[in-house]
Amino acid sequence: MHKMNKIFFELNQYKTYDLLVLWSFYNCQIFMYCYVYYCQRHSKRLIFFQYCAVMVAILFVQIAAVVIAAIFQNKVTDDLKAFLKSRLSAQYEGSIKTNDPFSLGLDVAQIQFDCCGIDNYMDFLSATRWQDRKNASTIIPLTCCNFINKDVYYTDYHSLDLEDPSCQNSPTDQNSNFRKGCWNAILEYANDKAIYIIAVGVAIGVVEVLCVVVAACLILAIRKTNEESS
Repeated sequence: MHKMNKIFFELNQYKTYDLLVLWSFYNCQIFMYCYVYYCQRHSKRLIFFQYCAVMVAILFVQIAAVVIAAIFQNKVTDDLKAFLKSRLSAQYEGSIKTNDPFSLGLDVAQIQFDCCGIDNYMDFLSATRWQDRKNASTIIPLTCCNFINKDVYYTDYHSLDLEDPSCQNSPTDQNSNFRKGCWNAILEYANDKAIYIIAVGVAIGVVEVLCVVVAACLILAIRKTNEESS
């Protein structure tokens, strides 16, 4: 009885999540052992056929994902843009020392892509947190301005030097990016890099097709060998 109580006490030290993980791992091991034994008892042709079927299934899933992404692209982008604008209105602080994740992310985007707001500087008119904290004469956040040394923002933002100290109060196309929205700036950047993404995707697809072809050839070769030996 004492031994059983000790076992139950040790089990209670584990969280339910830990026990589920251990149980899942144990079941996976059993499955792998059974699968290896099954493969040893059956022909290599069946193994290659299974491999071929899995590769074809993966290829079709990838094609379906691309088709679905193309069909719903406009809806997804519209919803995402609306979400970002709502977050800007509710959360953006405008302080370069901010600890708010969204504010920090938008500041980084504005520095990196030389842009301002989602569409333009008008988005900040509804940014309640920033409007409450800024000076009455301030029109745009600091990160919408042009800097002489913007790269130091990531290491020492205190060393940032504005091209025009009056930028926040009197923004122009020369001293700021107040008319250039980050949404279009990021889309342009993504479109410029799209060729590399497409190339990688096509290369992966070609490799998968080649794997299926090789597996099919091996199946035929094994079948021919079995027919000749019989």
